[in-house]
Amino acid sequence: MIIENCFCELKNKYGEAFCWNRADREKDALVDEVYSEIGQDHPLYGMKLFCLAKHESNDKVLFCTEYGQFVVIHLTYSNKNDSGYPRYKLFDTHQELKKYWEAEIQENKQV
Repeated sequence: MIIENCFCELKNKYGEAFCWNRADREKDALVDEVYSEIGQDHPLYGMKLFCLAKHESNDKVLFCTEYGQFVVIHLTYSNKNDSGYPRYKLFDTHQELKKYWEAEIQENKQV
């Protein structure tokens, strides 16, 4: 699977600076949580999501959509009536996701 290769490459290249871990044990709970946060007015409403990974130090979670896209969602325990939450970033390819992750690593290095 290409996304797993991307994940491993970034772990090997950046080590601890790459703060994402596979969400093997908690993936079902995270899917349930994101569905509970997505209201009818949200752009992701009704889309089937599969949990792949979770950020170590915040509430960002990586999902794959039923259409093969990747989406990073910031889980917030928000009000389902607010169409702007949960916040998310959608990526059409794993290359776009990899660029996002590398930018995140560079940004964290500057802090």
